[in-house]
Amino acid sequence: MQNMADSIPPASDASGATQAAGARMTALLFLVVVAATAVSVVTRLTVDPDQPTLLESMNAIAEGRALYYTAAVARIVAGLAFMVGGWCLFRSWNVTANRNAQLVLVLFGASGIATALSGVSSAALASLAPVVAASAGAGAVPASVETVDYLLPAPVVAFDYLRWVAGKAGYALAGLALISVGWRQATSFGIHRSIAPVSIVIGVAMLFIWIDAATVMHRISGPAFLVWLIVMATLFLANRTPTVATSLNT
Repeated sequence: MQNMADSIPPASDASGATQAAGARMTALLFLVVVAATAVSVVTRLTVDPDQPTLLESMNAIAEGRALYYTAAVARIVAGLAFMVGGWCLFRSWNVTANRNAQLVLVLFGASGIATALSGVSSAALASLAPVVAASAGAGAVPASVETVDYLLPAPVVAFDYLRWVAGKAGYALAGLALISVGWRQATSFGIHRSIAPVSIVIGVAMLFIWIDAATVMHRISGPAFLVWLIVMATLFLANRTPTVATSLNT
């Protein structure tokens, strides 16, 4: 009887080696995403840039500029690692022509690019923060809460909006990637089939990032996503990737 274990199948020495290498690299990159995300969150919260007005946020960024730069760079690293990790995950699966595998590749790539773009925007804000803070201190920018954000330099407003949109888009796209991975896991054998519902539930929860009222869900889905990455990395280091039946590899 055919072995239904979810380890990497030895289709050939060359393909098996490629899949094993892809699984190991996926694991390492997933762990990089976890570490970089943790650094980004901690350093950003230390700066506390989420103030009532953009001017106040820029003042906070100017005061903690080095930490905010660190958060931005860590976010860029997390995005790029997630994007490349998606490619390595694609290579580690036993049938690269699978449509679902190709969708996962696209979603991982789009999420990584959006996340990295959010980090670049944050770095741009950090570079502009001292100038804005100095202008505000000199009275060049009025302190009216109702009008101050519109009177700030256009690049500041644009980068702040891009940071916000790209960050949420990257997170939501990562959620869609998890749903797609979960779909593949559901058609696989062994432990990945058991994990599939968890992958899909976390992915769906991540889509609520666009709803401000779902704050509690954000606080749960974020850590859950990082735990998912760690679990998947552990499985990949053990050479256990989703293996589906031949009839499902289309």
